[in-house]
Amino acid sequence: MIAAFKNLGGIRSLIIAWTLLALLSAALYVQHSVRIVERVAALEVEALYQKLYAYRHWNARIGGIYVPVTAETPPNPYLTEVTDRDVVTPSGKQLTLMNPAYMLRHILQATAGLANSRGSLTSLKPVNPANAPDPWERQALLEFEQGAGEVLAVRTLEGEDYLSLMRPLKIEEPCLKCHAGQGYRLGDVRGGLSASVALAPLRTAGNSRLLLVLCGHLLVWGAGCRLIQRYTGYFKSHISRSQKLKEALNRASNFDKLTGLPNQLQFTDRLRWAISQAERRKELLGVLCLDLDHFKKINSAFGHGGGNLVLTEVARRLAGCLRQSDIVARLGGDSFTILMLNPGKVEDSAGLAGKIQTAINQPFLIGEHEVYLTASIGIACYPMDGTDPETILKHADTALQRAKHAGRDAYQIYSPAMNLQAIERLHLENDLRKAMQKEEFVLYYQPQVDAGTGRVTGAEALLRWQHPQRGLVGPQEFIAVAEETGLIVPLGEWVIRAACRQIRHWLDEGVQPVRIAVNLSPRQFQQLDLAQTIEKILAETGIAAGYLGLEITESAIMHDTDKAVAVLSGLRRQGVHISIDDFGTGYSSLSQLKILPIDVLKIDRSFVKDLPDNTDSISIINAIIALARSLNLKVLAEGAETEPQYHLLRELRCNEVQGYLFSRPITATAFRRQFIAGDPASPPPDSRTPPRGCG
Repeated sequence: MIAAFKNLGGIRSLIIAWTLLALLSAALYVQHSVRIVERVAALEVEALYQKLYAYRHWNARIGGIYVPVTAETPPNPYLTEVTDRDVVTPSGKQLTLMNPAYMLRHILQATAGLANSRGSLTSLKPVNPANAPDPWERQALLEFEQGAGEVLAVRTLEGEDYLSLMRPLKIEEPCLKCHAGQGYRLGDVRGGLSASVALAPLRTAGNSRLLLVLCGHLLVWGAGCRLIQRYTGYFKSHISRSQKLKEALNRASNFDKLTGLPNQLQFTDRLRWAISQAERRKELLGVLCLDLDHFKKINSAFGHGGGNLVLTEVARRLAGCLRQSDIVARLGGDSFTILMLNPGKVEDSAGLAGKIQTAINQPFLIGEHEVYLTASIGIACYPMDGTDPETILKHADTALQRAKHAGRDAYQIYSPAMNLQAIERLHLENDLRKAMQKEEFVLYYQPQVDAGTGRVTGAEALLRWQHPQRGLVGPQEFIAVAEETGLIVPLGEWVIRAACRQIRHWLDEGVQPVRIAVNLSPRQFQQLDLAQTIEKILAETGIAAGYLGLEITESAIMHDTDKAVAVLSGLRRQGVHISIDDFGTGYSSLSQLKILPIDVLKIDRSFVKDLPDNTDSISIINAIIALARSLNLKVLAEGAETEPQYHLLRELRCNEVQGYLFSRPITATAFRRQFIAGDPASPPPDSRTPPRGCG
């Protein structure tokens, strides 16, 4: 292994890089392990609570049970006001009434500590002072009186951590038999029932699994060049054939065939019913519209079969985030809706959205592949955002679109201002289409400098929109709209053609131009005829391909490595210079990099901005430079704004630097005046000839 590192060159830097990757992976798994323990504990405490509630509810429904009077079951001294507390059978056996609370406490007493679980039944006004609540239970009971539906917390009992769940118990008709004398009425909160499960056994099991995984990480690090991950997926289905046949017609008309969730028709009906109930009870409703971000990539990579597996798992995770009273439905494709009954306040709906995002962010397994997804969520509430299903769903969808435009992997709560923003975005899209027809765009240029000599070696072409009313508009205000509408493809082609025409103009003036680098959007890079389009533009402008550089983001290339190799190879055969932009943010592997026909790794500005003080950034940059040297590539660092940053990058033997330290993006005229010599033009460097090291 050590010899292999030496062959790659820069053993220390490579070891540091692999160590950082291993630590990052281990840290992510530690977080994942903690979430698993929390989820298992939540499931166990919910199951225990339901069991205890079933015992109590059964006894309450039948009005109590009579048991023989024994030392263990003496007459309840706190039921003396119940006239039929004690009875005698014809055979002379004495029986005493065991009401719901009395029975449940006997059950809890008999099973205390079994299976690392506990339970408690208490009240703010206990009949028996010995059943008074502890401080945590008292606080929960007070919250119930304020309308809370449940309290879930980790607390310490007898020196051990427990996950405790407590929900209110309300007065039912049979309860009045024992508690009417206390002044209770139907529907009043009598007290609360809690269930607790010990966390120590779950944590021990989780730590055991975590230790094994960390040992695996250590072996991977020792191996050096190979990461081995093992995935285990469990998918269970317990729907019997008879149930499927019985419910087939209902599912076909009201439920989604793939996930078994209610469909749009069923969801709308339930929402309409919920609105009528909420109107009568003066309650809130929360409606969440959810879309999976970039889900089309899953279908493209794994087919509809893989996509269906992910959708099914998403439906399962959504159901796991909800209360029993809440409803989740699939509207079609990767769109889901959630109805949250009586959330209490709008912030509770936002809390549910955050919980859902955490669940979606966990990895999905498709065969032997691990994929990650994010979700965008829009929230609207009844009655503030509408009083009918159509309006509420419309406003939730408006908030969803806002979340997408804000960068995805986020949630947004609807506000009337969003309608105005949607109109403004529509105007922007229309203006953008007109700008394409009128060619209202212009290129600015930022120099790229040789770190050793300070000589300008190239420039990056940066797009600006010369809007007739708004003036000069930066790409951050319109590129996202261009991507979503598909205008990015013709716009990107215009940028390439404009850059080549500028090079042609400088050549015609008899000066030596520098290589101009143009950014390719991911959508543009996926075009099958990209190489042919660029070849056509080069022929039209009559410039050598070596004058043109293309910058493709690391994430765009790693989306489909085989396809990227084919496209890049076609461009390199023409002589076009290829750079990987934003390197260090896309998690590319060494095995992928070494097969890519590229010239330059362009270090993302996020690693440069904290120099020279951030030691982690220095280590990462050092590792990238060592990696580039081993692959015979050059390194360009972008975002240099200070002299200390520049000097450090030069000390680290970075080849080229770009940033505000040298110049902000400027017009072609200003760029020529400041950075292009008036010497006669000479042939451009041949990008197909690998550079001689990165020193």
